[in-house]
Amino acid sequence: MAEITRKELILLLIRSGEHPRLRNVDLSGLDLRGFHLQGADLSQAELVESDLRQVNLREANLERALLAQADLRQADLRRAYCRGANFRLASFAQALVKGAIFDHASFAGANLEGVDLTGASLVDADFTRSLLKGARLTAEQLASIHSLAGAILPDGTKND
Repeated sequence: MAEITRKELILLLIRSGEHPRLRNVDLSGLDLRGFHLQGADLSQAELVESDLRQVNLREANLERALLAQADLRQADLRRAYCRGANFRLASFAQALVKGAIFDHASFAGANLEGVDLTGASLVDADFTRSLLKGARLTAEQLASIHSLAGAILPDGTKND
């Protein structure tokens, strides 16, 4: 996996045009606030502890990407493909996720408080010990989730 700096990423984005190809790139720990990564291929990329606040990831490919402890507050993930992505301990406050595919993704310990998840696909997703207080989900979505063990549910109760 290639590790790059913020400056190298900016140059790469300038050269790559409309849909950057960043597959298998290590962007861990970088401050990417406000970056425009719409339609980017970030499949299998590492974004551990990255600051992704207000990043445009609309229609991005984040398949099997590692975003553990990433800050995704106010990020735009609408229609993003996040199958098998790892969002362990990530923060999603005010993130936009309508139409995103999170099938088989892990949200273990993630903070999704108040996030509107309606319209996102959550088939076999893992929400173990996650914070979903005030989040919006349909009964159908809840039934499709793999695990809610120890999670704080939308109504504020703990799932045992």
